[in-house]
Amino acid sequence: MKAVFWGSGGCRGWRRALACAGAAAALVALAGLARALAMGATTAPPAASPAASPSATAPGRATARVVTAARPGDHLIALTFDDGPDPRFTPEILAILRRYRAEATFFVVGQEAQRHPDLVRAIAAAGSEVASHGWSHTSFQRLSEGAMEEELARTNRLIRSLTGRPARLFRPPYGRYNATVLSVAARLGMTVVLWTPGHDPFDWAGALPGLIVQRCCNRIQGGEIILLHDGGGDRRNTVRALGAILERLRAEHYQVVTVSERGERAAGVGSTGRSDGSAGAPAAPAAPRAEAAPASR
Repeated sequence: MKAVFWGSGGCRGWRRALACAGAAAALVALAGLARALAMGATTAPPAASPAASPSATAPGRATARVVTAARPGDHLIALTFDDGPDPRFTPEILAILRRYRAEATFFVVGQEAQRHPDLVRAIAAAGSEVASHGWSHTSFQRLSEGAMEEELARTNRLIRSLTGRPARLFRPPYGRYNATVLSVAARLGMTVVLWTPGHDPFDWAGALPGLIVQRCCNRIQGGEIILLHDGGGDRRNTVRALGAILERLRAEHYQVVTVSERGERAAGVGSTGRSDGSAGAPAAPAAPRAEAAPASR
């Protein structure tokens, strides 16, 4: 078959055409990226890859539920704080929560909890919830099944020794999980909790207080789980934004509760708040969607 090239320049003309096509494609991609940045593209909790989804787990192997939201319209919001406790920022956050008579869920890193046990006790004494963020903030997808279980079990033993209550909620570092993570969590009686798509305010990246408030409070429907941080870096902007977040939610008649209480009340269990810290049974949690996980979550 005789080869046919575009233009009159033979092979050189064909190469020029391919180069032009490549440049055009790059311009289109850049334009799309610019539009996404201009619109403030919504982030969402990452999910397991299809090959490692719960349905791919071996038959008969239990998997933990993954919670990102309750049903809209229930006027309950859960604020969550990752990566602490931190001796500078956690007490400030607890003081603000107390001022607004609000409670939150703190996903503590085991190593930090071991360094600052009094802060873990203070979180529990304030009526907030102590949950697990693993022992070392290592991505669980990189660990063996045995190492995953040790990370969780070690953190849970410490939390129980400090608060008298087991940790029933687990947020994987960076929001990354797979079928093995879900299986290990289920074996330890834990629920995996991420956050509601669109309600990661980038405080981990140093976002200014105004942007943190905006991303926490815009498009609220009720039932959201909002991702914030009390440790892992400079959280001054999170502290500065927190009062405004609580003011705005209160003005819109939302109540800020722990993840467990939000789940129980959304499911009609009641507002007693289980002492074991379990997540209740939120109605139809939203399915998490994939995103690139930043290094600081």
